[in-house]
Amino acid sequence: MYWDIGEMDTVPYILGIAHSPGYPLYTLLGWVFTHVVPFGTVAWRMSCLSALAMAGAAWFVAQIVIDANGDEVAGLCAALLFAAGEDAWAHGTRAEPHALVTLAYAALLCYVLRWYRTGRARDLYVTALVFGLGVAVHPVVACALPGILAAIVARAHETNPRVLRRAAIVACASAAAWFVYLPLRSAYVNAEHLDPPAQLGVVGGAFWNDGDPVLAGNFVALVTGGEVRLNGAHLGYSGDAFDRGLVRFVQLALRESTIAGFVLVLAGAIVIFRRSIGWGIVAFATCAPSALFACGFAAESDVDRYFLPLFVLLAVASGEAIASVRTVLARRTIVGATALIVAYLVLSQPHFFAQPHDDRAAREGAEILRATPANAIVISTWVIAPVLAYDDYVLHTTGNRVVIPAWYGDEEDRIPDWESQRPLFVAGTPQGSVAGHHLERMPTRTALYRVVRDQ
Repeated sequence: MYWDIGEMDTVPYILGIAHSPGYPLYTLLGWVFTHVVPFGTVAWRMSCLSALAMAGAAWFVAQIVIDANGDEVAGLCAALLFAAGEDAWAHGTRAEPHALVTLAYAALLCYVLRWYRTGRARDLYVTALVFGLGVAVHPVVACALPGILAAIVARAHETNPRVLRRAAIVACASAAAWFVYLPLRSAYVNAEHLDPPAQLGVVGGAFWNDGDPVLAGNFVALVTGGEVRLNGAHLGYSGDAFDRGLVRFVQLALRESTIAGFVLVLAGAIVIFRRSIGWGIVAFATCAPSALFACGFAAESDVDRYFLPLFVLLAVASGEAIASVRTVLARRTIVGATALIVAYLVLSQPHFFAQPHDDRAAREGAEILRATPANAIVISTWVIAPVLAYDDYVLHTTGNRVVIPAWYGDEEDRIPDWESQRPLFVAGTPQGSVAGHHLERMPTRTALYRVVRDQ
């Protein structure tokens, strides 16, 4: 695949370092999974990991409903409504850290609600552990903190302070331990010269050592996203984008469950808050902040994945609505309607039928390799660079080519030296220009250019 998906097909397998915020635990889990599973391509294995994670999230959706009502049929319906949704299906069938993020949120919601209801210390410890591990997958899981704090405030009068301190230690330790991977691996990659672009002076490039986090300042910038800038927006966040993001969420939510399913969700929300306002506040404060942040995250090209935690809660609400129906005829009717909604969602998924046969990225990567000599330097935009990186670092089909993920104009100082040493190409739509050089379009369907020195 292209973009970040292709990166996540590649980075875990080679124990590299991904773009901000680094995804250390996702990388390590991906490395284990791709090396333990003995069949399928590496890309397929990473997609399979996401599918298993999203299936786990659906299981927790069912468990939350069962915990609250003891109704396994309602739990099953809620899980299926979640799993069949467009957002869950799309991000659960490709290499995607947010599938594991969604699993973390669903498990977190399950255990924090158990602790809120029962006060058992072990449920709080599990909540803390899941929270820490989730943050190590992606720091966006920290957006669940308001829900955890709401539960703590509600139970503060009857919770031993030592239990809270231990839970805080568990959360911090289970998150921080994994981030140590980033500087340690960066130092090793540099010492062993594992990153091919570093031989050409590009240190801290994508895939092997993004951001070079062995340095303290680089580590902070990578983990916090401090290098992200967009029209003056700090960390890529802009309040001006919030309205557009909110409209996007509403549109996707209606597609995620259909209008009939959304009515079921609204009915479930009423049931939840009538039964326990505190339970509803904890659940909403756990799952909603990620979506609210995403609405204004102007630097994000795929805000839909940040909506997944809230879709977990919407699915739980649908299960609550089903569980509240007691008469036999009405219950059979609503369960049957839910089955029809699930069937419609599955059959209408563009990802269900089209995605398995989408080999555009592989074909474009192969065409670039055929059109360039084996010792070429290929400067690639982020669209196509992950494809070539997968070919290089996973499949080892690129010969002695060196893939440089960069914009053509950003490498102006290095272009003359590279062009004088080796054949130099630009894959993807070039941006910028370099004095004394021009680009010649290659006779390929994929955008590919040869860098030529002016006469």
